[in-house]
Amino acid sequence: MPNADGLRSRAIRYLAMAFKARENGEADFARRLAERATELFKEAATLANCSTPEKLEVSLEPSGRLHPAFGNVIIPPRER
Repeated sequence: MPNADGLRSRAIRYLAMAFKARENGEADFARRLAERATELFKEAATLANCSTPEKLEVSLEPSGRLHPAFGNVIIPPRER
């Protein structure tokens, strides 16, 4: 999963390529690169602003007990 800093770096590279394409007279390609850079900047901002809930709530089954998955024990892999 990408992180916000990685997306920003990628967006900056897209903008650099857009400027170069514009210098080379490739206006349509430059526009598409700039649009993609904008999308990446927006994704980075969304990731940076995401927060996890402070308190996770565990729902009970209709019987009033926790789901069996909450009681499972994870067995570590065997040594080779």
